[in-house]
This record gives sequence, structure tokens and C-alpha cells, in this order.
Amino acid sequence: MAVREVVERLGLGPCVQIRPVVEDHLPWYVAADAFVLCSDVESLPRTLLEAMAFGLPVAVSAVWGNPEVVRDDENGLLFEPRDLGALGGALQRLLTLTPADRARLGDAARRTVQETHNSSGYIDAYRRMLPRLAADPTLSAMELFQVDPAEQLP
Repeated sequence: MAVREVVERLGLGPCVQIRPVVEDHLPWYVAADAFVLCSDVESLPRTLLEAMAFGLPVAVSAVWGNPEVVRDDENGLLFEPRDLGALGGALQRLLTLTPADRARLGDAARRTVQETHNSSGYIDAYRRMLPRLAADPTLSAMELFQVDPAEQLP
């Protein structure tokens, strides 16, 4: 409700759509021109990785895991958390990017996710972990995910 009130108070109704949560959110990434995440606490949000995988230029707060993935002006834009001026500045930067710069950031974002967060490796990791867990359910997560050099992926 508070977001709706702010949108109405600022006269942004014609420009801002507030939609309910949907089961299939992927079409929204396709329709989006950019992605903004202004959280003040995050580990590494899946939504950020999804937006980057779709090649969107991103502007995100520099909290926790976000700067591990987003490098300012390389594959996205970073701004200080809990700072409305910094958020405004990032939005201004994002909105004034040339089409070529938006494409450059989006392409770099997509490559980052493909190179560093490709989920295909998870299957192999679970194939190695599950037999260990079945053999000894008391193993810690650290022990389960330890990789024997002989088992490392090529």
C-alpha cells in the first residue's frame, strides 16, 4: 500500500505499474529495459542473476553479495545502500545511458552469469554429494561438498 501511495502522491501513475506477484515472472524480464535492486540486505539474490542472464543493464545497491557479481560500469551499476541520493544518481546514470552503453552493460552482465553462475555444474555436484549423504547422513555440509581432486570437473 505504501508504494502505491507514493506513486500516486508523486503523480507517477501513468509511468509506474504495480503488479501482483505472478507464478511465471520470466516474461517480465523480457519486457524490461533495465533492472534496479535497492535492497539494504541481500546475500546474492536470484532475481539479480536472472536479470543479468537476460542481458538487462542492472543498477544495484552495493550490499553483501551484489558487488561480488556486479562491477560498477563494467557489467552493471553499483550505488551505496540506504542512500536515496546514491539511488537517485544510479537511476539518473541508468536512464541517461546511450543504447550502446545499455547493450554493453547487458552483454557483460549476461557473460558474467554464464561464466560464473552457470547452473549446469550443480547437477554434477549433487551427483557427487548424494551418494556420500546416503552412505553417511551425519556428514556436515562442508564434508559433503568437499571435492576429491580425482572427482573435479574438467
